[in-house]
Amino acid sequence: MKTFDSKLIVTGILFLLTIISGVWLSKTGKPYKMGIVTAHKLISIATLVVAALAVFQIQKGIALNAVSIILICVSALLFIALIVSGGMLTRPDTEPLQPVLFLHKVLPVITLLVSAFTFYHLKKLL
Repeated sequence: MKTFDSKLIVTGILFLLTIISGVWLSKTGKPYKMGIVTAHKLISIATLVVAALAVFQIQKGIALNAVSIILICVSALLFIALIVSGGMLTRPDTEPLQPVLFLHKVLPVITLLVSAFTFYHLKKLL
């Protein structure tokens, strides 16, 4: 499925852009520049949408087993945790909580690893 492969590549590029814009955002410090925040959020949501489209496309062609479903759910929950923790960090009226800041720095690596493994697993099922 060439379309699936292209969606995986686009997802990877978008994830990389999300990380780059996040590092750039953290270097600017609070108060965050709204343009960088908006770009970071839009890129992260685009990453999630393209990844979801890839998963929906592949599940139409194969029967997903329990492991596949669990991996997809864990990946989705990690993406949601990133979005929630990022939202908590960009609130202008509060100082970020250290555990939330720590999570938002660690979760991208965990999300990348779990999502990459998920896509690898799904690709093997083709």
